[in-house]
Amino acid sequence: MIFVRLDCVAAIAWNVELGSRLKSLRGQVSRASLSQKLAESGYQCSRQYIQKLETGDALSVSKDLLVGICNALAIDLGQLLPIVCVDFPQSFTTNN
Repeated sequence: MIFVRLDCVAAIAWNVELGSRLKSLRGQVSRASLSQKLAESGYQCSRQYIQKLETGDALSVSKDLLVGICNALAIDLGQLLPIVCVDFPQSFTTNN
């Protein structure tokens, strides 16, 4: 397993599964309300973009915006993003 510090990540690849998770975690909070909370915290994010995220139409999203969304929804980033495990081939991880 390889761990990467979050401050080294600029963007996260996005997909339908993550969008569905975001929609579920948003619960009864409207997209407009979430957009407003984000604006109050200094993030530019329209309700239309939140919809693109939820439908999986966005290809990637900035790490900073995801952190802002999690803060606005009072959830941990780990609730939104699954743990990623990558198995590299032996030749990739050794100096042989």
